[in-house]
Amino acid sequence: EPYKTDVPEPPLSLPDATVLTISNGRPAPPAGVEPKPIVKGQDKIGVTYVVDDGLIVSLYEQGREAQENVASGEEVATIAARGPLMTVAVLPGFRHQVVLRRLADGDGAHTDNVFVTVGEGASLVLAETHEITGSPFINSRTEIEVDAAGQCERYIVQPRAPEAVLVHTSIIRLDERNDSDRARLKQTTLAHGAQ
Repeated sequence: EPYKTDVPEPPLSLPDATVLTISNGRPAPPAGVEPKPIVKGQDKIGVTYVVDDGLIVSLYEQGREAQENVASGEEVATIAARGPLMTVAVLPGFRHQVVLRRLADGDGAHTDNVFVTVGEGASLVLAETHEITGSPFINSRTEIEVDAAGQCERYIVQPRAPEAVLVHTSIIRLDERNDSDRARLKQTTLAHGAQ
């Protein structure tokens, strides 16, 4: 269902950051950037945007195929992985700040699926918000890969949502070739709770 609530002021912001939005599970194109099609064979499977030097955002109608033999605890995350997919890539050596606003309202069920890569020697400050109005069921998934000598600083804020149900799964992979080139991730979460 479409997002109907007036977009609130963000609970978390970063100066000079690229702001990306997902509303009721639907990723929105980055503002002011021309899309380029992603084609596989004869089919258009998504669009990509060069948002800034070294920052690429791609949107796909469908995420990854469901895996077989998934452990029961991973079933909800697997369902989210099949929904529309937003990828955010910081190319090697670049530094960027991104605010990812996940907005949800109404009383339906939504899934959102984000895959973030931080290239070798790159740096990303990622501020994620889960802003919920009403009583939806939200199945949210973030997958982050950080390459050698890359750094990701992640902040997650979820304001109070007493009528909603929010399930969020994070999968993080860090390149650990050796101590001097080890990828690093710092994460801070502030969750005020939901139903």
